Amino acid sequence: MHWRILPLMMVFVALAHFNRISITVAGAEQIIPSALISKERMGVVYTALLVVYTICMVPGGWFLDRFGPRIAWMVVVFGSAGFVTGTGLVGWCIADSSMLFAALLVVRGCLGVICAPLHPTAARLVANWTHSSATDFANGLINASALVGIAFTYVVFGGLIDFFGWPQAFMISGGVTFVLALAWFWFSADRPPDALAASSAPPLAREPSPAFRRVIANSSLLFLTLSYGLLGYFQYLFFYWAEYYFENQMHLSTQNSRWSSTLLTLAMGGGMFIGGSLSDWARSRFPGRWGLAAIPMLALGMAGTATFWSLGEHPASGVIAGLAIAMGAAGICEGSYWTTAVRLGRQSGGSVRSNSGSPGPRP
Repeated sequence: MHWRILPLMMVFVALAHFNRISITVAGAEQIIPSALISKERMGVVYTALLVVYTICMVPGGWFLDRFGPRIAWMVVVFGSAGFVTGTGLVGWCIADSSMLFAALLVVRGCLGVICAPLHPTAARLVANWTHSSATDFANGLINASALVGIAFTYVVFGGLIDFFGWPQAFMISGGVTFVLALAWFWFSADRPPDALAASSAPPLAREPSPAFRRVIANSSLLFLTLSYGLLGYFQYLFFYWAEYYFENQMHLSTQNSRWSSTLLTLAMGGGMFIGGSLSDWARSRFPGRWGLAAIPMLALGMAGTATFWSLGEHPASGVIAGLAIAMGAAGICEGSYWTTAVRLGRQSGGSVRSNSGSPGPRP
């Protein structure tokens, strides 16, 4: 394993998700309370990145195949630095509510376009730089770093807002991203210089065009995609609105709201860790489809039950505990979804993973 590039990848994946979620911290703490933009319109701003990001994943994959992972991620890191800085600039320069809303839609949508190749490129780099015996471990570290980035957005970006205000906080984040982009430019490569290590990566096979049509025609894959999309919607409700809910609906202090939101994301990460072992155990005990479906069925039921229970009259600690259980249970499902996608997709596994979208961090 060539470890020199892995820490750089982990830092950028964490920062990419930090930059993605930071707009919700600015929205919850300053933009919505100041009546610059309503919470409904801020929801549209949040959605703009995700919608464009999802639509552009396939073109992002084509770009990756055409120019290679080093160039693809260079576009991602330099582009992210520009559009994150741009988010702060529009907040600094524009005082009119309608103009600010339109400008944020454009800037955050462009950030979604730029970030589309993020996870496919990370997976390609792991395949190129890592021996086959260590790819799962490397991918696990990279995807865990995404959750770490999300978890600490509320506290770290919130602290920047406290000291500098939300536009300046975005400019600082953009500057940090630009420094990382320079590091990527100087230290990255498509493959390690050691030819022997590079040859350990499996060759990338091109799928014939009928494979994609077989994927679309597979009803099991379509239902799996729909189910995973709904799970992503559930998760992103927490990523994007937890802090606003804690501070404005439950009337917790700003600091308590930040740490409570962090706790929910860390609970999801713990669920992913536990869910992998549970999924392996279920497949060994229950053959066929039940081995794949048992853990998600139980975990999704637990997530829904815990969320419903949290809506009742409970002290704040009880509500936070219930929502943390819900997020942990949602995380338990992740491994089973991706194992099932690969098994159903067979030779078209790459197409299956692209069609499933990318609403959350990848296991």
